[in-house]
Amino acid sequence: MKEYIIRLIYVEMLGNDGSFAYIHAVKMTHDDNLLLKCTGYLAVSLFLSDDHDLIILIVNTIQKDLKSDNYLVACAALNAVCKLINDETVPAVLPIPGRLSGRRPSWRFTAFIRIAVFGFASGLEFPEAAL
Repeated sequence: MKEYIIRLIYVEMLGNDGSFAYIHAVKMTHDDNLLLKCTGYLAVSLFLSDDHDLIILIVNTIQKDLKSDNYLVACAALNAVCKLINDETVPAVLPIPGRLSGRRPSWRFTAFIRIAVFGFASGLEFPEAAL
């Protein structure tokens, strides 16, 4: 499936419509395999805009992956958060700063930068205690 999603990325890059397979990229983000999950997050962040209907299906997976002990999974979810989350789904992922304390310093730095970019782009005001 990974090869087909990568080919779909090429199809989209060439200007053709590949919207028939967006749901398969969303399904790939639910996989337990790290490589498939990262490929799914990459494809979803390239294919979907923040107002697409399939965003609702990925919010639960992002929440679960942000709580993951594997920092690579959490970083993949953080990368997708900046591109995919809109004003309606912000409350679902806003508790990210509370999860920063027990993580690696590199993950905390990445999360802080992503939160700052996300907050700046969406015009959110974060409370002082959250950062």
